[in-house]
Amino acid sequence: MKSILSTSQRIAAVSFLPSIVLFVSSCFLPAIEDGEWGTLLGGGCLIFIPYCIAFPAWYANPILFVGFLGAACGSSTALISVGIFATVLAASFSLLPHPNLTLQIGYWVWLASYLCFVLGAVRCHMLKPPEETPEFL
Repeated sequence: MKSILSTSQRIAAVSFLPSIVLFVSSCFLPAIEDGEWGTLLGGGCLIFIPYCIAFPAWYANPILFVGFLGAACGSSTALISVGIFATVLAASFSLLPHPNLTLQIGYWVWLASYLCFVLGAVRCHMLKPPEETPEFL
């Protein structure tokens, strides 16, 4: 039985699965504790846009989504750059002082999903099958 996915797509599916699992898991875990609002789950941080877009780290989410779309298309070289950029944005939240906020486990799982994305992109790049070249007679 022939697979409907190409070799590159199968490699991408396996490579990015840990990132997807961590990202989705982080949505159900406490991400930050705010003195005024209480504890926000990761999913709340994702959709509570008026509060969260003030932080550059939030913009890592749409960038990661674009990265996953790129993974489906098989562009492994650009994915490494996209992943690193998104990871730096995501990590920026932990590097800037926020006197009223305490980072919880959901934030760290969310950040780990970005690191797994970068590792998945590197794995895709390393395991990318050689380009098929036409044979000339």
